[in-house]
Formats: sequence, C-alpha cells, structure tokens
Amino acid sequence: MARTYWLPRNRAARVTLFTNFQAKIETYETTLGLTVPEITRLLLICETFLTLDTYVENTKATMESLIEWRDRIYEDETDSNPPGPAPTFGSYALPVGAFYGILDEFRRMVDQIKTRNGYTLEIGEDLMIVGNEVPPTPENISPQLTLEARPNYGVRVAGLMKEMSAVRIEYRRKGGPSWTTAGVLTNLPSEITIAPQTPGEPESGHIRAIYLVKNAPEGDYSPDYPITIDE
Repeated sequence: MARTYWLPRNRAARVTLFTNFQAKIETYETTLGLTVPEITRLLLICETFLTLDTYVENTKATMESLIEWRDRIYEDETDSNPPGPAPTFGSYALPVGAFYGILDEFRRMVDQIKTRNGYTLEIGEDLMIVGNEVPPTPENISPQLTLEARPNYGVRVAGLMKEMSAVRIEYRRKGGPSWTTAGVLTNLPSEITIAPQTPGEPESGHIRAIYLVKNAPEGDYSPDYPITIDE
C-alpha cells in the first residue's frame, strides 16, 4: 500500500515529529550505527526547529495582543483608566551552531538512516519518519469479477468485496437500451438469477458491477463482462 511523504506540511504535525524524534533518536544510536557527530547534528536540527517555532508562535500571539491594545486605545470609550503598557516581544537566540536549510539537511540525514543495516520499519514508525498508509481512493476502486453461467438463467459472481458493504450487479441484454439491477450482493462469491426476455431461450448480454457504501455507489464501475445464460 502506498504511503504519504513522511515529513508533514502541517506545522503542528511537524512539531510532534521533531519532539518525538528528539526524545528517541539517541536510543537508536547503536542499532543504527550513528556516530556522535551525527547524533549531535540531528539533535541540533530538532532544537533549532522547536525553539524557533515556539518563538515565532509566541511572537504571533504578542502581535495579536498588540493589535488588540492599539484598537482599544483607538475605539474603547468605556474605560476611563489610562492605557496600560504595550505588550512586548520576547528575545530569542538561536542554538549554538544553528545553520540555514535545516529541513533539507534533516531530510538527507533521515534518508541515510533508512539505508543503515539496523533500520527497520518499526524503528521508522517509532521515530515518525515513515508516512501513513494511504488506502486506494474511491475513484480507483472498481470490482473485478469472474462470472460463470449456471442452470436456470443463473450466474455465479466471484470477486473481492474490498471491505465494501455491498456490490450492485447490473445486466444489459445484447442490443438492449439500458442497464437494470440484477442483484445487490453483500458477499462474494454469490449467485444471481436473471429473468430472460424469452423464457426457454438462451440469452446473451453484459454484466457490470459497482461497490456500494451505505447504499450509495462508491468508486468506478467494473468492466462490462459478456455472459450467455440458458435454462
């Protein structure tokens, strides 16, 4: 199954990743064969990201307070007291050794970690450096059927349910103008019976299917499958 890219775009998700990575990477130093300079570099990246993020978020909050303070002075006529002092911004110093391009460096170092002999998927998941599994999107999901003609105009339908709640089987006679529902199945394989246009005579047509979730179509139709049925 496909996975999302491991480094998220969302700020809060990145904070979670770097906080987790910072807390755990040293425990894998021996397993991953990491050197002291590599560990130091990785921890510096984490520290730079997290402290800088905190400073910027605090600065944003201070700016909001400053705007509110200004607007009260502009517009508030209900307070007869003198205005209080303006909110002040805190100071910040980057960690010693901080450098430009920490995210690109982090990506490169994580790529190297994943090539180490001791690396496993479980370690990657623990460090949060693997993406989440992505199920197929509905537009890429369509039934793949195997059909078998049975006596009395029956058709055995086999395939995979793919965790869907049901699959709707549709039939169109050869030369017919439209598709009609031949059955709704909640498990496969199952058998359906098609009412022939002329009882006692063989009949040809096509069968197709689409998955249902809560009685609503999900994904794409299957290919059209030719079928000939008889008594």
